[in-house]
Amino acid sequence: NVYASPVGASGRVYVAGRDGVTDVLDAGPQLKVLATNVLADGFDASPAVVDGEIYLRGYQHLYRISQD
Repeated sequence: NVYASPVGASGRVYVAGRDGVTDVLDAGPQLKVLATNVLADGFDASPAVVDGEIYLRGYQHLYRISQD
């Protein structure tokens, strides 16, 4: 189940689910899953992208995902 709005940034679309699964999709015309990530939490809030970092507010924690 997905309650949060998908978020697009840098040619990718991020979809966070209530089950803790976040899918990263290519923003192109064909559906292409680039990555599937699982956290031990769930998400109702939309991801936020700030300065190249992704913030996810889960039921239990706030996550910051970056390349560092």
